[in-house]
Amino acid sequence: MDNIEEQMQHDSCESKDSSDASPSTSPPAKKAKTAPLTPDGAVQAQQQLATPPDASLGLPDLPSPNGHSTELCSLPDDELLQVFGFLTREQLLQCRTVCRRFRQLTLHPALWRRISLWNPIRCHLGAATLRVAPCLERLTVWEPDDVVPLGTLLAASSCAVSELHVALDLMDAVLVAVVLARQADLGRLKEVSLTVTSTKVDKKSSLCRLRQLLRQLLSTQGLESIELDLDEKTAALLEAPELDPVKRAVPVPSSLRRLEYFSACKDPYLPLFLKWHAASLEVVKLRCGHPRAAPMLAAMPRLRELQCPVLKDMPALLACRELRSLYLSVSKDASLQLIFPSVAEYLRSAVATIEDLVLDYFEDEGNHSKELDYMEPQPQLRPLAAVVHRLKHLVSLDIGKPSGELLDALDGEFVPNLERLNT
Repeated sequence: MDNIEEQMQHDSCESKDSSDASPSTSPPAKKAKTAPLTPDGAVQAQQQLATPPDASLGLPDLPSPNGHSTELCSLPDDELLQVFGFLTREQLLQCRTVCRRFRQLTLHPALWRRISLWNPIRCHLGAATLRVAPCLERLTVWEPDDVVPLGTLLAASSCAVSELHVALDLMDAVLVAVVLARQADLGRLKEVSLTVTSTKVDKKSSLCRLRQLLRQLLSTQGLESIELDLDEKTAALLEAPELDPVKRAVPVPSSLRRLEYFSACKDPYLPLFLKWHAASLEVVKLRCGHPRAAPMLAAMPRLRELQCPVLKDMPALLACRELRSLYLSVSKDASLQLIFPSVAEYLRSAVATIEDLVLDYFEDEGNHSKELDYMEPQPQLRPLAAVVHRLKHLVSLDIGKPSGELLDALDGEFVPNLERLNT
């Protein structure tokens, strides 16, 4: 019996093995139907969809909806430029080393037009920026000691800047003139600010350097703003009576909209700036009263803001119909007493159209007081009470020690637009 049972078990195992080895002829089983999503399951699914991906995963490891990789290199050029637009100057320079494509895209001018560089010799990758960047918004050099190494680099650089701000010693004026010429050739220069000081002055050689710098500044086309500030030693060089810059001066097309010119009273270059750019100038700021300034300012149809000392022939400025802001420096210098009546005549007529008027009253250059505070109302302010009722458009009045008559005159009926009074 035992042999018979063993034989039956052996036959059963062989039959099972053969059925597994042979292909099944029975119809395939139907898939089980998915049960409908319960409310709890729907909430759980929404929570999973709202969960952000693991931040530890790198960008290439994140799956994209279409199954493709989301590596940065896979972006089109236009989209990649938008990404590069968020990078700093240092990061753009580092991206140049990734690959040839990045090297080309990171030098796109659109990425550099918004970048400014301050003291490039002293900042990280400053010199490298000037070597490879196609352009910059602003370049500022406020350390005169940096002018020589920077000027040597800029003289051969193709980096075109829109704004150039330089503080220099007069000894380096020729080098800065070369930099100006180079930037003018590159075609993006719109604004120039130069602060010139003199540590050592040799009248003949220093004057030659200064004239070369001013000639280049005068002949640079396309500028919209010039700020020139000469210290006392440098400005004194321009008082030479034999100095005549007009001999070979060729006018450039009018383009200046703003001119801040702080130089000597008899600077022979100032009239050329005022004359050549009369058609476009809107803002003019002068430190000294050039004897020919008023008639030239009167020929500016767009002049809307003027800062200057009292000028000879000032009533001519009544021709400036657009002038709305006047900052007038008044000195007790005895040499100016003769022109005060004409200045008063101009102010009596100009207050009807000027919206912002500042009279800066100070002593002559012999007074070295750093602070001056009047404890009593000044006699120069008493006539103001008699004319304040004519200032119908007066909005703000800042005055040190007003008199009682002036305060009584500041009635809402006479100055209806007055909003602020500082005393």
